[in-house]
Amino acid sequence: LFRSTQLPQTAGQYVQGARNSASHLVTVINDLLDFSQIQQGKLVLSPQAVNLRDMLTRTHQTLAPRANEQGLDYPLILDESLPTWASIDPHRLAQIIINLLGNALKFTSGGEVRMRVSFTREASDAKHGQLRINVEDTGAGIAPESLDAIFKPFVQLKVSDNDLKAGNALHGNGLGLAITRSLVQSHKGTIGVTSKLGVGSTFTVTLPIEEVAPPVNRVTTDAIIHDVALDLLVVDDHLTNRLVASASIKRSLPKANIDQAINGTEALEKMREHRYDLVLMDLIMPDISGTEVVRRIRNDASHPFPDVPVIALTANVAEEAVNECMSLGFKDVLPKPFDKEVLIQAILTHALKEDAQPTAL
Repeated sequence: LFRSTQLPQTAGQYVQGARNSASHLVTVINDLLDFSQIQQGKLVLSPQAVNLRDMLTRTHQTLAPRANEQGLDYPLILDESLPTWASIDPHRLAQIIINLLGNALKFTSGGEVRMRVSFTREASDAKHGQLRINVEDTGAGIAPESLDAIFKPFVQLKVSDNDLKAGNALHGNGLGLAITRSLVQSHKGTIGVTSKLGVGSTFTVTLPIEEVAPPVNRVTTDAIIHDVALDLLVVDDHLTNRLVASASIKRSLPKANIDQAINGTEALEKMREHRYDLVLMDLIMPDISGTEVVRRIRNDASHPFPDVPVIALTANVAEEAVNECMSLGFKDVLPKPFDKEVLIQAILTHALKEDAQPTAL
């Protein structure tokens, strides 16, 4: 709806407000879930080969509209020392950056929020080194006595006057920086802050990373539309989830044929009747769980299509659930709300035959 070009201006503002509020709510919920996992020692990192410059640029641009609305300069400086490909958990690195940038924007009413990223190689091993991320702002600054407290759970400082005047002071839950510090520490990195009242603050994160070669046979999703026909099945007991997944896929894969199943029982029936190129499977359903559906298919000697590729698309990304999925032969586990580019990349990677290559239009 937001991408529609025919919305009246007032309706567009309502849709934008709904998107902002929904995004804020998802952030709050994810923070609480992450904090719970951290408290239980169950935070899981999933390092993979990442195009570092592209990932940093895309993540930085996520908050560019907000910086523009606030009238702030929002530069990104990527040092030439950065490796092209590195092994790191892209979701967690993005979470660290978004938390720091969002925090800086929240407390900056004028001037700029600047992000600098550099890489220092180890003398003994050129493939390893320290990724250094600086987020600098010209905001209100932090009192010396509060510098340690801001990394503690549920601690909140006063938002910027700019947000208060504009009525945009969406308060979080005081977990952002606490989670950020835990994420950094999980990467065996460090985080620190320097600040001066009335001048601004600088948060500095260092993370050990390894330079790696680009993935072999990587399918790019830079273009929006891919000229490839696929038979897909979306399994989810919620109509809205099925509609959103199907619509998102259709935007990038207009030739895809997308079938739907409303529960595990129907999924079993459809997957026996037709050989799908790939199945997107919810895990928690009222009759049969997604993992049980896949278990029955893989263990049924009479099943005509026991090796059908399956990707879990679920809100349950706890370590136990992920491990169970992978042990059953799931190709991947993607979280809800899903990232469209990640979803399309996963579909193209796991649904296509080795000799089939998509054509971007």
